[in-house]
Amino acid sequence: MDFKAFIFDFDGTLVESEHVNIAAARQAFESFGYRLLENDHSYVVGRSSADYIPILAEKYGIPVELAETIRKNQREAYQGLWDEIATIMPDAKNTLEILKSRNKMLSLATTNRIHTVEKFINAFDLHGFFSLILTQEDVTHRKPHPEVYLLAKQRIALSEEEILVVEDSEVGVAAAKAAGLYCAAVPNQHTRSHDFSRADYVCGSLKEILKLV
Repeated sequence: MDFKAFIFDFDGTLVESEHVNIAAARQAFESFGYRLLENDHSYVVGRSSADYIPILAEKYGIPVELAETIRKNQREAYQGLWDEIATIMPDAKNTLEILKSRNKMLSLATTNRIHTVEKFINAFDLHGFFSLILTQEDVTHRKPHPEVYLLAKQRIALSEEEILVVEDSEVGVAAAKAAGLYCAAVPNQHTRSHDFSRADYVCGSLKEILKLV
């Protein structure tokens, strides 16, 4: 395929932050005496706290009002932990540089907040790489709903055959495919057990994306 545009997911794809999300969730629940099990992490990875906290609250019989307080605490913990331990994924910047040098259009599509994305771009000097950035503030629905990718496809204004989405999670792949786009999955340590059967490509690292160009 002759892909002319690449749409990158954010958390777990360009930034190593899934462990931040897990740590923030554990901290928020434990502050009220609820200890998350390791298999609970599967609810957290690739999802917004607005989606996974109600699921875990129902599992542990937590009242709705308390669940909302837990979510507020999670957001606060996430921001603090992100500043401390989030980092750029291996090969991410080099891959972006090579794609840019080959005149590929680069976009970022996430349902994380613009504030967090801007911190990432500033922290790792990624100014000028992305022609389009879509965040939580641009959409109503979160992944696996395809809204963010449908909007990206509309803004990029190329055919579906010319666009490749790069994702790290089953939820993200589902969103990309529901938008009618090609998708390459790049699993990380938290998502290797996900079902990537719907992905068009499964790569061992971001650098392997270059083989598709």
